[in-house]
Amino acid sequence: FRSRRGQGDWIVVMAGHSRQADDRDRDRVSWSDIKTGKYALSGKADVVLIDRAKYAGNVGSILRHMPVFGTEVLFLTQSMHDPGSPYPTYPRSFVKEALRVSMARHYEEFSSKLCVLDSGGESEILELLAFLKDRGFVLLVLENVEVFEQLNLARQKLLNQTPSALHTAPLPHHCIYDDESTLRDVTRPIAFIFGGEVGGTLPHVLEQCDAGAYIPSRVVSSSDSTAGAHADSMLEVDLAGGIKGTEVDSLKHGRDDEDEPHGTPSRPFLRTHSCNVSVSACVVLSERFRVKLLAENQSGRQRSASRARDDLCCWLGIFGLTVHRAR
Repeated sequence: FRSRRGQGDWIVVMAGHSRQADDRDRDRVSWSDIKTGKYALSGKADVVLIDRAKYAGNVGSILRHMPVFGTEVLFLTQSMHDPGSPYPTYPRSFVKEALRVSMARHYEEFSSKLCVLDSGGESEILELLAFLKDRGFVLLVLENVEVFEQLNLARQKLLNQTPSALHTAPLPHHCIYDDESTLRDVTRPIAFIFGGEVGGTLPHVLEQCDAGAYIPSRVVSSSDSTAGAHADSMLEVDLAGGIKGTEVDSLKHGRDDEDEPHGTPSRPFLRTHSCNVSVSACVVLSERFRVKLLAENQSGRQRSASRARDDLCCWLGIFGLTVHRAR
């Protein structure tokens, strides 16, 4: 090199940027590549979808554990984002922090990918859900059990008023440990859908889901307390216009639980105590992984038993032929 600030230095810098770009491409996949088939989903591994994530650390924590449980892609959507906005759905700093927490660049092989949908808005997430459904994924939404109860109650009321209304069938939901849970069906891949840290899953997403699941809790039921009764009275789902109250309005204006003092009368509906979204996702994915392992072991034992029977029949056939010849 001619000097420390010469052309050679720029070559080194550019090479460094190239390596960083390669690492970034290894950790991420674009929505356009998935739609066009340039990056093909395996069709066997599960995927995760998080809508309106607020904390990059939660996203990174989920992504970090996904390769352990054999989950392929983490889709990051922002259904409350204006598609016409010049700002991205998630800032570059958010994505960078999520990848840092995921530790993806510290492993030689990191099988899971992060896919950030850039446009935002309700139509984009509905397009993604339809895409996954067409490819055989079961859309399984994870929420608090009272959300499913209130949703089905609202659907029943709507069905009584308008028998021909769409999306009025009760949404089946079970504890993730129940035998009837969709999570235990290993014949089809699952798209696990989580709402953001503020507000949970929005009604237009719930309407597209095939089933629901929840994590059991030792926390006292909301109906057993005064605060819980207040929560039940505020948790009303309006299938025509979304969630009643100030929940959706506060999300549109970018407000959250930290923006207003506690006890403000116009706060969104109260929720029962629940797990952090990253903890919830890891609990659900680990249970799904355990179910798959049991199914694989059972299938392996069945194949071993079948081979043992075939070998036994083979030896009996040889032995019978030998005895017949001796006679």
